[in-house]
Amino acid sequence: MSDDSRQIPAVLHELKNPILAIERLSDILLEKNQQLSSDAKRKIELIYTSAKEASSYLEDLDFSSPPVLADDFSFAPVDVSVLAEQVVKSFQPHAEYKDQALRRAEFAETAMVIGDKVRLLEAMKNIVNNALKYSPKGETVEVRVQKTEDEVHFSVSDSGPGLNEDDLPGVEALFEEFL
Repeated sequence: MSDDSRQIPAVLHELKNPILAIERLSDILLEKNQQLSSDAKRKIELIYTSAKEASSYLEDLDFSSPPVLADDFSFAPVDVSVLAEQVVKSFQPHAEYKDQALRRAEFAETAMVIGDKVRLLEAMKNIVNNALKYSPKGETVEVRVQKTEDEVHFSVSDSGPGLNEDDLPGVEALFEEFL
């Protein structure tokens, strides 16, 4: 697989967060600012609609991207605590939009692993995004990075519905090639 095609999924994923922020913030402006002129309101509605459309295009592209192969990874030392901090900061606006609290419950000072920084960050963002997406309004989502002598654990606690046992075979199938 070429270097360009390896970067496409990462670029698509990184575009989702700023577009989501534009969508959410324009929605907040429309909801909370009743004193907008009709022209300003129309322009903000256009921003909101365009952001939603762009988000939809990114979702479509993401599903059509090639599967990740084992040789697509670039392994190096990575501090999971630093990545988790980036994730929490990047999703704060999204949490605030949903009247949710996103907080660091526990972070190891340093939590070094050998891994692919881009893939780890992508996975962590997906987990936090899903926690916020499926947790009810007003709830708290907690992010933890814990370290033992030979392991690092990244975990997210939320009050979403979670997975039931019928969903597990499908989730496991996603990771079979890496086991």
